[in-house]
Amino acid sequence: MSKKPREKGMKRNKIETLACRDAFEHYYSLGESRSMQKVAIEVGKSLPTIKRYSVSFNWRTRVEQRDLSIADKVEKQTIATVVNSKARYREIIHDLTDEFVKAVADGKIKVRNILDFERIVRLDMELMGVSSDDEDDNLASLVDALQQSGYGDIKDPDAPAGGGEDNDS
Repeated sequence: MSKKPREKGMKRNKIETLACRDAFEHYYSLGESRSMQKVAIEVGKSLPTIKRYSVSFNWRTRVEQRDLSIADKVEKQTIATVVNSKARYREIIHDLTDEFVKAVADGKIKVRNILDFERIVRLDMELMGVSSDDEDDNLASLVDALQQSGYGDIKDPDAPAGGGEDNDS
């Protein structure tokens, strides 16, 4: 087993004392503006002493490792937050869907015009994985048949007075 060569004229510390660890923590806390000179001034040690601490206890490697560890934790927390938010939103959507289905069953919500019906059919096709573009001819034929049957003449109760509505889109 070979020893790491020492930098010329630099003694290595073998045991990381509390003072060494405190110096490293200060060095790390400086972030992008970190320098050994700043650490030396802040902790009241000479620059050569701080450099010796840095070499002896691999400060650069430790900074990289800590940054990677923190980034990993942030990523995991972000993923957990997104997953929890999606689960919460899905619960809300499920509840709203249940309320909507009940309102339809109770007759509180009705298809009032061809446009409403067409939207429902398109949504149904999307949910089944069928592109509405693939089925446009069939949908157009169905809408035409409903309009010819008089279904398109049903007045929309929510439309403004004066007949400016568009029932047959």
